[in-house]
Amino acid sequence: MKANELMVGNFILSPSGKITKVFLVSEELFMVDRTSDSSQGKTLEDWNPIPITEEWLTKQGFKHEFDELCEFNYYIREIDGYFVDIQLECANMGEGYVTCHIDNCDRCTVASADIQYVHQLQNLLNIMNIKFDVEL
Repeated sequence: MKANELMVGNFILSPSGKITKVFLVSEELFMVDRTSDSSQGKTLEDWNPIPITEEWLTKQGFKHEFDELCEFNYYIREIDGYFVDIQLECANMGEGYVTCHIDNCDRCTVASADIQYVHQLQNLLNIMNIKFDVEL
């Protein structure tokens, strides 16, 4: 992970494996939520991104669906008036990636990207001005 990949509010894993919220990022400084693990004495390389998994998607309220025509599994959730679906098996970027597809309320595509991690999903939704509260 690099500092320029993170935004305030992103969730990442601390060196001890706890889910932690970023509250300040700059080129020289990286800080996480003061109520959890301290970032003092740690570098960004000590922290890890959170992978997007079926378990994580289910915990976030995404519902499992199966597309019979294309024969693939995906997870879908309406968030802030948008339909967000995550395809675990069909990413163009290869293994370890998922495809995130976002439609507006008229079911017109407004965004799509291959991503790997929770903070990347948070960033994509943030760019689209879609409010998404992560359940820990």
